[in-house]
Amino acid sequence: LRNEADLERKNAELEEAQAFISSVFASVSEALIVCDEKLVVRQVNQAFAKLVGAAEAACVGARLDGFVVEEDRARLAALHAASRGGTPKEAEIRFACASGEAETLSLRASAQFTADRRRVGCVFTGRPISELKRAYQALHEAHVELQQAQDRIVEQEKMASLGRLVAGVAHELNNPISFVYANIHTLKRYMKGLVGYL
Repeated sequence: LRNEADLERKNAELEEAQAFISSVFASVSEALIVCDEKLVVRQVNQAFAKLVGAAEAACVGARLDGFVVEEDRARLAALHAASRGGTPKEAEIRFACASGEAETLSLRASAQFTADRRRVGCVFTGRPISELKRAYQALHEAHVELQQAQDRIVEQEKMASLGRLVAGVAHELNNPISFVYANIHTLKRYMKGLVGYL
């Protein structure tokens, strides 16, 4: 009877722990995928299921590289292999979404070990960065446009300064020329008077 009571208590604790882990797993906003050594999905959270447009149950048992854009499958395999050393590794992997477009995830792979330190699979966590990349691209384009506008303004200011300088030089040259030109008639009169006198 005591063994049965202990078993029931341990079962209740196990169910409570499982419910806690499931609620934490479901509440994570980043995509969370648990795979075995052959990249077969053992568990996913709602964020990943929503991303690929499939039910969580439909994802379990499928190969993870089946959700990845074909060009990035080799990168996923390399990421999975690199995480075998026990150190988490990261890479940008594109997943095929329910919308038909590819969503880039910053995917982090961590090895999953048993209590006796035997590797049994890999845990992937990924956050979507396509929107962030588009924002960075727009920011870069705006920065380039701003630099070009700044270069045009500097060039215009240089031309305006050159124009002011040329106008100032022309004015300074015009004053003595005007003086000479204005007094040349008077000089002719004086010259005639001097010639007559001499």
